Amino acid sequence: MRRVLSRLVTLGCTCPRKIDTLIAPVFGLVVRPTRPHSVYSSSFKRSSAVFIDNENSNAHNTMVNDPAYSRTVVSRDNRIDLPTVTEAQFRDLIAENFRPSTAEKTCDDFQKVTAYAISSGFALVDATLDTLREQLVAVLPTMTDDQLIAVFKLISLWNTKDVNDPKYKKLWSLFDEQCIERHQNWSVDKLLLVMDHWYIMNLLRFSEFVMVGVSKLASKPFRLTPKQLVQMMFYANASRKFSPSLPMYDIEQHICSNYNEFNIKELGIISLGFFKTQTHIQSQELVKNLYTSIINQIININSYELAAFLKILRYCTMHKNADSMYKLMDILTEKVDKVDLVCCTHMALLGTNLLIRHKELLKKISQQMIKKISQARIKDIERITLALTMLNYNPHTTPCIFEMVVNELRSDSRNIDFEIYTKCYISTLMSLAVNGIFPYDCISKALQYETLIRCYKKELSKSILPRDVLSLNNSVIIECPDYSGPLLSVELNKSCNEVS
Repeated sequence: MRRVLSRLVTLGCTCPRKIDTLIAPVFGLVVRPTRPHSVYSSSFKRSSAVFIDNENSNAHNTMVNDPAYSRTVVSRDNRIDLPTVTEAQFRDLIAENFRPSTAEKTCDDFQKVTAYAISSGFALVDATLDTLREQLVAVLPTMTDDQLIAVFKLISLWNTKDVNDPKYKKLWSLFDEQCIERHQNWSVDKLLLVMDHWYIMNLLRFSEFVMVGVSKLASKPFRLTPKQLVQMMFYANASRKFSPSLPMYDIEQHICSNYNEFNIKELGIISLGFFKTQTHIQSQELVKNLYTSIINQIININSYELAAFLKILRYCTMHKNADSMYKLMDILTEKVDKVDLVCCTHMALLGTNLLIRHKELLKKISQQMIKKISQARIKDIERITLALTMLNYNPHTTPCIFEMVVNELRSDSRNIDFEIYTKCYISTLMSLAVNGIFPYDCISKALQYETLIRCYKKELSKSILPRDVLSLNNSVIIECPDYSGPLLSVELNKSCNEVS
């Protein structure tokens, strides 16, 4: 513990030291000795859709590749034996007047239509298929469970990107209702299998049945096997709907009781489930076990899994496990060059809650960011800048990482990022200001009245503006007497600075 305490960052009010020789002055960039500032993280909460999709796909593939899940998990790569259907046969099928029919015949017809349509550019919502969809709905109550699952397999083959298309939404909503009606009679394995088909259809986040199913399983976690628990946690994570409602303490106790039954990749899925449900792990013994498993298995952990661990450990580690955190940081220094920038971002943030600074790790992350900064998400630039600021560390890279961040904010290639992710942009400028760096052109752009109105979508007021905006505005007023660009109005600034 002493080793770690010696590395705790003493910031007072998270105040960095004076940095008057941080970087050489460049046009429009003022570097000043800093005075005390408070450091706040951005209120920006959006995530890259691509990263989330890859994160979920990686977790799902973990189960697909484990034979123990073969009864309850479906692979997207599973081939479905479809019949050969000619254009003439297809035309005959869709030209039929679908009179009352059996579920068996309707499912058979849907299979044949699917076999031809998916390779011929047809969409499930095409008007030519209206009667077929109506027939599917008509026989839905009489379908067997196997027929229901077979239809799900076929739906997943169609290019159905717009889940809110009225025709498609009507179809999947009725199937959703049917699953809710049936789920009480299903075993745990069948419940998990059907939920997995909703994931494969890319409808998991929209399904009420999945919410009902996960809630049912989570209500009695001690009845679940370790594999079933992992799979349930995956759906809780992927649906992103369960932050206030699941009995996570009971789930945590079940995980503790069966900890040795989980492999490292399953622990990654569990960690992601805790993070996405916004649940702290209460047991520091469980946290310590996670550190031990990660350190011992680091070679077998990929970027997505490591990011999942780092996210939950950042929020759940207390000082009694500070030694374990620092040991992991030692190991992570050799991993920086082998993972993506998103994972590097979470490495940088790991010690920020406890203010534990690992200089070698932060320097390697900074060097990696410099190499790939043009490909980095603005969110990652913001967070790495924030981590360096909170931990009061200038890595003295060549070129200087702070100068590279300023150049990136100025780049025309970031104009779209500025329009969409203005909050990240402002937060980055605030972190730079804490370090005594004031790029006037970027600040002027960020504090324009029109920019703030567009960003917060309401008339500016004390209740609307976050602390990042106010802190940046105050920093410029105090530190930059020669700044002549936009600022908050005197009245608004006074109102925001009043103590409630």
